[in-house]
Amino acid sequence: MSEIRKHYFLPEYCIIAEERAKRPSDFTVAAEASEKNGSENCVFCGGNEEKTPLATAVYKNGEIFVDTGEKRVRNWDFRCFPNLYPALSPAPPSPEPGGKY
Repeated sequence: MSEIRKHYFLPEYCIIAEERAKRPSDFTVAAEASEKNGSENCVFCGGNEEKTPLATAVYKNGEIFVDTGEKRVRNWDFRCFPNLYPALSPAPPSPEPGGKY
């Protein structure tokens, strides 16, 4: 779980995200391969929507859409989808008061 920590002496905060250390270490090799092969291997390029999680928001021609399991929006202007290794995530819901005891 991530933590937000305040610097002792400066009015600054930083994020400590230990889970992000689990990211693949071969990112530089993948980046070099995508530069050589062009947009067919780039997960962020149009036409490769199946290589990413479902988009939570898709902006196309001034309108906002959402990808579904059956259909993904094509010819988009930009897409928003969850990061596989997020630095921050929403807090889980708090348990309801007044449980068994």
